[in-house]
Amino acid sequence: MDKADAWGELVGLFTGGATEDGIPKGAADNILLGWPPILHTMQIAFGRTDNLDVLDFGCGAGDFCRHLHSLGNRVWGVDSSPGMLEAASRRIPAQVTLLTPEQLWGGAKRFDVVTAIMVFQFVGDIEGVLSRLVGMLQPSGTLVFAVFNPAFTAGLAEQGRLFHSFDSATYPAKGIMEVRKGVQVPVFVRTADHYAEMLCRLNCAEIARITPPFTPAFLARYPVWFPVRDPEFLVQGFTKR
Repeated sequence: MDKADAWGELVGLFTGGATEDGIPKGAADNILLGWPPILHTMQIAFGRTDNLDVLDFGCGAGDFCRHLHSLGNRVWGVDSSPGMLEAASRRIPAQVTLLTPEQLWGGAKRFDVVTAIMVFQFVGDIEGVLSRLVGMLQPSGTLVFAVFNPAFTAGLAEQGRLFHSFDSATYPAKGIMEVRKGVQVPVFVRTADHYAEMLCRLNCAEIARITPPFTPAFLARYPVWFPVRDPEFLVQGFTKR
């Protein structure tokens, strides 16, 4: 594995420690809190969550690709981490196509849906990436993504936990996230309005804005060490005009 592949070092975090229902503990919040509003937004846009050409941008170890395939979609996954792509290749059905970013940007494929779950907050050139992804949507295609809810990051940053060294007290702001002890990555926290403004300029209309709360059932099964007053995720969906 590439020594510079910080995300590849975290494969075990997102794939290990699965409970009896097969959910890796490190991905439980994504799966149980983040996935439902993503799928709900697809339902809003198309009236269904199946029989669609879907690109999962920043697919990680492939769990959501596998789920999208199980729903009856044609699925592509892309990730910049060689370690994550290697893990995904072992965990997804053969019908799911995995791509490097270079393969994605160099292709001509157009998608009904582009999903991105907890990816955009780690992208510096977000306007450039959004422009390219919107360009890969079919007419009336949908981009739906989950990122950190700014209120959630602000609460932890105030405590000096997980997030630190932000360059601004207002958003958008760039800081550092310590994903695991010794593994730090740049993080870019942006508001829902900021994403909406960027995508409006790209001729997209917002169709969903959701901050899914921590539920008692989730917390009973997956106790967390951080405050849960503010939802962790901000989910937004946009349809190409």
